Amino acid sequence: LPRALKDVNAEVRAAAATAVAEVPASTWHCVPGQQRQMCVRSIVEVASAAPGGSPVRMATLTALGAMALLHSFKHDAAFLEPAVPIFLAGLDDQNTAHRCRAAIAIANTVSTHEDGTGDGPPAGSPLAPQVGDQLKRQLLEAVLRHCGDTDKVAAPALRAVGFLVAALGPALGAPAGRGLAGLARDLLLSSLENSAA
Repeated sequence: LPRALKDVNAEVRAAAATAVAEVPASTWHCVPGQQRQMCVRSIVEVASAAPGGSPVRMATLTALGAMALLHSFKHDAAFLEPAVPIFLAGLDDQNTAHRCRAAIAIANTVSTHEDGTGDGPPAGSPLAPQVGDQLKRQLLEAVLRHCGDTDKVAAPALRAVGFLVAALGPALGAPAGRGLAGLARDLLLSSLENSAA
């Protein structure tokens, strides 16, 4: 897969990234750490070079988002440090489907459950201590901007808001975080009111 991700043909790179997205958790647990890191580096390189709106960008966002569901990746700084900027850039893509994939990837990354569905026992904040409060606030600001996007983007963005507010906890009570806390609260309440209407 790492070799296919570097193929000169964009369709091959997209297919390889799609294959990575479909690797089940049980298989990742059997892959040696060095090979996992090589795969992450290859996907990050491909995602960084892919033009916005391209099938390759879509496939790499999907792959990184799927990997972000797994505890072993979301707790690994070697995965988070290069992946999070790609997610943030994806949120600004003009393509709605790409913004949706980026929002899902962020929600998966900050989810407190390994499968990202909310089922199973809580695992606490997956972003601590690997990611500091400053980056959590940056992620929160980013997803808050997209809570008014199309439904496909807003739904995972709101899900990420909930997890990030829980992860930040007391930091939102500090003066620097109060504005974000209020905005997050208002958006979540508005979303609940709209769903009840």
